[in-house]
Amino acid sequence: MTIQRSGRTYPPHPNASWEDQAALTCMACPQPGVNFQPQELNDSERWIVRYWISTNGNFRLVRKAKKVASGDIAFTDGDMFFVSDAPYQDWVKLPMNNKQNITGERPNCDNHKAAADMFVKFAGLDVTGIAAVSCSWHTVFLPGGMVDFQKGEKYACTDYAVINSILNIVKHGKLPIGITYNIFCHWMPNFRSRAALFPSNMTLPDDLNIIGGVPKFHLIGHQHECKVRWSLNHMSQVGRIDGKGPERGWPGLNKASGSLSEKSPGYRHDSINYLMNAWNFEKKICLCKWTSPFEFREAQGKDIQNVLFEERRGEADVTSEPSRRTGAAKWVVAAIHLETSIYKLQLQERQLEANLTYGQRNSLDEARKTLNNKIIAHRSQQDVFMAGIGEPDHPEKEDVSKTSSHHELGLPSSYLKETIQGCGLNRVAALEGKLRRAACNEALHELRELLGLKTLALRWKRKNLSGKVATTRAEASLKVHQEKVVWAKAEYQQSWQALMQLRLNSDDPHTYRELKQEDIKNLKEYLEIESAELGDGIREIPWIWRAASIKNKEEWQIEALRVEWFRSRQRVKQWEEELILLKKDMLMAVRGFEVLATKWQWKSEVGGLESGMSKYAARQAWFHCKLKAKLFHKCDQHIKDKVVQLKWAESYWPANSTAKSIT
Repeated sequence: MTIQRSGRTYPPHPNASWEDQAALTCMACPQPGVNFQPQELNDSERWIVRYWISTNGNFRLVRKAKKVASGDIAFTDGDMFFVSDAPYQDWVKLPMNNKQNITGERPNCDNHKAAADMFVKFAGLDVTGIAAVSCSWHTVFLPGGMVDFQKGEKYACTDYAVINSILNIVKHGKLPIGITYNIFCHWMPNFRSRAALFPSNMTLPDDLNIIGGVPKFHLIGHQHECKVRWSLNHMSQVGRIDGKGPERGWPGLNKASGSLSEKSPGYRHDSINYLMNAWNFEKKICLCKWTSPFEFREAQGKDIQNVLFEERRGEADVTSEPSRRTGAAKWVVAAIHLETSIYKLQLQERQLEANLTYGQRNSLDEARKTLNNKIIAHRSQQDVFMAGIGEPDHPEKEDVSKTSSHHELGLPSSYLKETIQGCGLNRVAALEGKLRRAACNEALHELRELLGLKTLALRWKRKNLSGKVATTRAEASLKVHQEKVVWAKAEYQQSWQALMQLRLNSDDPHTYRELKQEDIKNLKEYLEIESAELGDGIREIPWIWRAASIKNKEEWQIEALRVEWFRSRQRVKQWEEELILLKKDMLMAVRGFEVLATKWQWKSEVGGLESGMSKYAARQAWFHCKLKAKLFHKCDQHIKDKVVQLKWAESYWPANSTAKSIT
């Protein structure tokens, strides 16, 4: 059945690039002469055809040491994913490939103990695992890219799989290669010298362009030098590739590990080849969806002292208009400060409510009286600046007559917008709006300062303190610091809520957002030089750190956000590259299906076929034509959009969904 589906029972097509293969290949990865022609690309877009491959070992797919019949063979030997067994066995048995360290170099970075023999149990096993090579973008396993391990993850084994895969990739046209490997940091430096030791039929081209890096998940366990040198996040023209490759395919294959461990070498190879082909077939016919987020742009703002200075300077020219009388700005600022005092008193009451002593109760009573007198004095000035407006009527403000403590301050934000307009108090409402924005800016600035200091304090505590007494004292200081964070958040929320109730500017909801608990994060991940955690491509710095309305004044803030700016720029560039590469995948997949449909149509029309073969070939042609049509309709609008531009894709995108040679 595999031979029939490959087309090898039919005469070969005249185009040598359209060879019949038993192993299914990746439709979206570059295949010269199949889904692209080298002369079609201009120099600025030639980077899109770099063929990225990933290699990885699997130590679950073992084979027990059992007797093997003399006639045991693999029917797919060297024809699908496993390399030809005899030449490979001759290679790994060479004395130089059975030394612990051929080059004599001692690796500085020991990541996940990969390639260490003590990591694998060998007792009672004939095969201790396998290595496989897949395309990095789509995790389609590559023909001739799989080998058995006899004793751990040796370079000799991985080198053989990688070199054999590369030779299959470039046999119809030269392509630049990208490689990801868990231990790329100490596997790659001497790869060329090891490759020179291979037999003449496995010689890599001298001008082969190879780059690579460490998969993003595995980079976390590497040293700092690796995170800088081999991080895919720091490379250009790689998009958002993560480099995982074969690891996504292992879980499905591992389900058969029990039965595979009992099979003979030949039967085991055949079974794994068929399972890999089934995986590749699913990749061939399935398609997922992708969405992209967008961000708002924000304007710069001022702090409350600057706004107060400007307003009081404008009050120098005394007028009869209430909202422009001397002291209006000072009156609004006093109300904002009173709101903070009210919140702090309420917070103190909640904290002491359960275990209140007589002394604390008397102290709270005195504080309430003092604060209430200030509120009454403030409300008595309302008629000077907001004459004849009456009691607050905003639905989100509490009813003063129903509360035991008089907390309503009578600012414009306590009234409906229609009420303010009806009383001709738009100026005083605008004044409160300016001061509220400034208060928000000031609270956010203070919050960022506190969070930054907290980060540094925690780092100092971890490095310098030990012992119960010292740790307890440090925790007490951090607790006081955290209370200041809570107060800063409350100050922002009060002014933000008032600003939203005023409804003065349509940009306010975008510039000033509700401050949620998940937004209050420190800059730990941005203060560190390296960025090794997963999800770097979609990580979003909390909005309080990127709000354009607040100017960064401290050196540590500027330095931290400078680093984050460069990382953000790199993320933007890589996401743009990802979209370009996605368009490349669309066109290559469509053209790949078109070639398969055309090839099968040609096979159905050649003479001398046995009964049923022509109809089978025609059915295969129809199947691939249908795949092309479905993919064409899903991708057509995206190829033509202007989010990013790939001239090659726009120029060679088919005019319709019908394969050229099919009628």
